[in-house]
Amino acid sequence: TAIVCTGSDSENMDIALQIDSIHAQPRYFKSGRIQVLAELRNDWMHKRLIASDKRSLGSGHVDLRLFNSFNAAARMLTKHLHLPPSPEFEARTFVLVGFGAYGREIALHLIRSSPVALGQMLKIIVFDQDADAAREKFAITNPTATEMATLEFVTASVTPGSPDLARTIEAKLESTGPLLGVALALGDDEVSLCAALEMRSLLDRNGHLHVPIYVR
Repeated sequence: TAIVCTGSDSENMDIALQIDSIHAQPRYFKSGRIQVLAELRNDWMHKRLIASDKRSLGSGHVDLRLFNSFNAAARMLTKHLHLPPSPEFEARTFVLVGFGAYGREIALHLIRSSPVALGQMLKIIVFDQDADAAREKFAITNPTATEMATLEFVTASVTPGSPDLARTIEAKLESTGPLLGVALALGDDEVSLCAALEMRSLLDRNGHLHVPIYVR
């Protein structure tokens, strides 16, 4: 197996196709096929290629498979989502801080899995520095998703230590029922970790001791 993850989608595909070309030469041919896993970070391109004819992505010698790290992480998060400790909580709200490629994948996987009681609709509260643009883009690219869940976009600074973030989230928590969880979907891992620690303290102060926080 060869895993190609250079950080550039075009380089990943170029290397994967070179492996296919080299492995097809008689002097390199071995029995069986080699599996090539190539990362595609562009979610639009990833979905388009995945939806295309699978046979066109590989050959008789190479099994070429594409993966998106944001999609994989969101799928793992949804799979390990803990439900409320008892039925009377009836939690149906999930909080997302940051709504880039990773945040959008988390929202889509949550909507598909719908981890709420029968008859209830999932609610996702998104905190983002450019909430209006994020709402418009998500509604255009995923029109059916907005019909299957309630999404509320709140403009707030997502920088750790920002009084705006703590004040805005705390005010929102006062009017929100029990939470399913909180995910930090920020671009920088260190920033996400700092924000997650602040969020943990904020939730604990407001009595949300059982609510898990997910951070990459």
